[in-house]
Amino acid sequence: MFATHDAGHASRAGWAVLAAVWACAALPFIQLGFGSDVDAWLVAQRALEMWATGTYARSRSTGFPLYEIGVTPLVVAGGWVASNLLSVLAGFVVVAVLYQLDRSGSLRRPILVSVTLVLAPVFLKNATSTMDYVPAMAVIMAAYLALHLERPMLAAVLVGIACGIRPTTAIVI
Repeated sequence: MFATHDAGHASRAGWAVLAAVWACAALPFIQLGFGSDVDAWLVAQRALEMWATGTYARSRSTGFPLYEIGVTPLVVAGGWVASNLLSVLAGFVVVAVLYQLDRSGSLRRPILVSVTLVLAPVFLKNATSTMDYVPAMAVIMAAYLALHLERPMLAAVLVGIACGIRPTTAIVI
């Protein structure tokens, strides 16, 4: 199922299976509320406040402006299912970036690394809640991929976006 080619890359079928397994593991959780973290509910509360007032309202100490502003219409239009789907989509971006890193030969054991990451309970929990962790992670990983592909300007823009989603992402750099 997860056969590798001569260059050590996982097969496309293996990546498709991983994406499908991840979707089956993650999607049932999107309908369970904004998340188990109190901060997820604060993000949703501030989203409703921002929508009603038209004024930015931070959910936590430093604020997470790109995420809070971006999730606002999702919370208003579709509640926790829509806002949690944003995190699920970001989880798929993580899988896609890992796939591209595998294709470029950057991962030594691509399926082992990927399964360990995306099926870890902490990743699944955060990829199915209204929190900024996985969206920021997806964007910073995309920045790494852009840098790896020798596209430094794109990488710089993506780093800025990741820091706008979650300012503490700057520590990762």
